[in-house]
Amino acid sequence: MIRFLGPDTRFSTDDDGYVATSPSHPDVVRARAFVEARLPVASVSDTADDLLATLFRRGRVAEVRSAATGPGKVAVDDRSRVVDATGAATDGLYAVGPFVAGHTWSGAFPRPNVDAGFFRHNEAVARDLLTDVTSTR
Repeated sequence: MIRFLGPDTRFSTDDDGYVATSPSHPDVVRARAFVEARLPVASVSDTADDLLATLFRRGRVAEVRSAATGPGKVAVDDRSRVVDATGAATDGLYAVGPFVAGHTWSGAFPRPNVDAGFFRHNEAVARDLLTDVTSTR
C-alpha cells in the first residue's frame, strides 16, 4: 500500500522498522520497508554537494529564494547559464533540473515523442554547450 503524507514528511526508525509523520496528515505511518522517492529541499547555500558549495562560497553561483521559485534554487539566465553573485551569466557553466530557478514546465513528467518545452529547452542547452566546447579549442 502506498500512503501520501504531504509536505514536510519526517522519517525515523524504531525497533519495528520505519516511522513517517507529516504536519499536514494526522496519521503516524509505520512500515517494515522504506523506498526513498522524494526530492530534498533545494538550498544552494546549505547544499551537501562539495562542488556546488564551493562555487557558491566563491560567488560563482547565485541563489534565488522567493515564493515563485521556492527556496535556494540556482540562478540562471534564459539560456540556463549559471548567474554569479554579481548577476553576470557565466559562459560554459550551465544548470538544468528541478533545483534551477526560472524553469516552469507544464506537466510534471514530459514523455518521449512529445514536443515538450522541457525537451526543447534541454536541446537548446546542449547546442550551446557544443558551441562553447568547439569555440574554445
